[in-house]
Amino acid sequence: MNTQTDYKIVLAPAGNHTGWKVSRIALTESATIVVKQVVESARALTTIVTENDLQEFIKAETDIQDMLGQLEVSRKIVKAPFYEAGKTIDAAARETSALLESESKRLRAEMSRIYADRRRRELEEQRTFEELAAKERLKAIRANDEQEAAQHNRTSASAQAAAATAVTTVPGLSIRVGWDATLVDVVEVMRTNPHLLETTLRKSVIQWEIKRLEETGTVIKENTIPGIKLTPKGSVNVRR
Repeated sequence: MNTQTDYKIVLAPAGNHTGWKVSRIALTESATIVVKQVVESARALTTIVTENDLQEFIKAETDIQDMLGQLEVSRKIVKAPFYEAGKTIDAAARETSALLESESKRLRAEMSRIYADRRRRELEEQRTFEELAAKERLKAIRANDEQEAAQHNRTSASAQAAAATAVTTVPGLSIRVGWDATLVDVVEVMRTNPHLLETTLRKSVIQWEIKRLEETGTVIKENTIPGIKLTPKGSVNVRR
């Protein structure tokens, strides 16, 4: 049996485009007849009983393999121009994509830089604002302390003046007027008579300062606040 076949490509215009596309690929009429004959001959063989049966099986298998081989060769021949065209299209697309992606990468990098710079400035402004707010709060606390101290001094001075005015001399009696001390220059007292001072830390203000430092990302250590040793302490709260 002659199984030599040829294959036909039917082309049609691709819509309104000027190019062409494959609308149908099929065997030629003669090739279709040969394939049908080979398949029917093979289907007629069911069981090998004699040597003649075996030879018919061998011939049918040989015809099938021959057809498969010719079909594969024809497939590659028909596909080749389209395969090469596909590679050319991919290469052109890669070249254009590389150009576009290069610019896209550059634009994204610049935008990322701007976003990062804006975020950095926002954080700096927020930190500056928080520092100014903290200074204002400390200033207000100190001003309040100074007002209280001034009021205390005025009250003490008035009481001393009243006591001095009320003292009268009585024969046979010795009157001793006491003195009240007011701190006016802590540096001078520390330099000359440090034993006269009793220093007390303002723990509530210190806790507020520690909280502010933690909010700005500062890692609290023993020497975080100059002149003060910080010691960690823990507590457990039970919610009911």
